[in-house]
Amino acid sequence: MWRSSRSGFLGSGALVAGFALSPAADAQEWRWSVTPYVWFAGVEQKAAVNSSLPTVGIDQDFGDIVDVAQFVLMGEFEASNGRLHFIGELSYADIGSAAVIESPNFPNLTAASFGAETFLGTGAVGYRFVDAINYWIDGIAGIRYTWTKTDVSFNLAGGGVLSGGEDENWLDGFVGARAAVKLDSRWSLLGYGDVGAGGSEYTWQAYLGADYELNPNTHLFGGYRAYKDEYENDDGYLYSILQQGPIIGATFWF
Repeated sequence: MWRSSRSGFLGSGALVAGFALSPAADAQEWRWSVTPYVWFAGVEQKAAVNSSLPTVGIDQDFGDIVDVAQFVLMGEFEASNGRLHFIGELSYADIGSAAVIESPNFPNLTAASFGAETFLGTGAVGYRFVDAINYWIDGIAGIRYTWTKTDVSFNLAGGGVLSGGEDENWLDGFVGARAAVKLDSRWSLLGYGDVGAGGSEYTWQAYLGADYELNPNTHLFGGYRAYKDEYENDDGYLYSILQQGPIIGATFWF
C-alpha cells in the first residue's frame, strides 16, 4: 500500500496479518502467501537526534497523521509446510509533522518540526503446537531489524532555524504466539502477541481481529493492532514510539 500525499500508516513488523488460512499441520506440501494491508495507526512518539538538541514529542491520531506522510509501503509473506511456518514482513514509512518541544532547558526555541524515515524487516519461524478442528496455536520466534532516520528543526526566538539529523539501526529478537478460533464456515477470530529486546530496551505488540473466508485461497481480515518500541543510544538518539489503530487487509495463498 502506498500514498503519494503525506500519510502515516507506519509499518512495524507485525506478523499479525492474514494468518487464518495457514495450511493445516498435516498437509506435507509447501504453500506460499502474500498479505498486503493498511494500518490506520495513530502515533505517540518522543524523539531526539543527540544529547545537544531537545527531545520532541508527537501525539497524533490517524485523522491528524493522514496529512503528514509522504510514502508508506507494507506487506507480509509466508511459506508453510506441515507444522512449520516461515514468515517475513517489510515496511517503510516517510513522515513529517509539527512537534512539541519536550525539554524545558531550551527557552530560546519557539517551535519544532519533525521528519522520520523508518524501515523495518522482520523474519520469523512459527511452529504449530496445537492443531484442532476449530482452533490452532502457533509459537513464534524471530528477529526484527529497524533502521530509522530522524530530522528535527527548531525556530529560534530571535529568528533563524536550528536543525539536526541522525540515523540509527538495531536488531531485536522476539518471541510470541498467534492463534485462530473458527466461529463458523467462513468467520474466525485471530490473535497475536510478542515481546522482544536486544538493540531496543524493550518492544512489544498485540493484535486482535476477525477473518472472513472469501474463497479457499483468499481471506479478508480486520482488527486492532498496537506496537511499542523503546530505543536510546549513548549519544542521546531516542526512538520511543507507540502506534495503535485499526488494520485491514487480505491474504492470498498459492
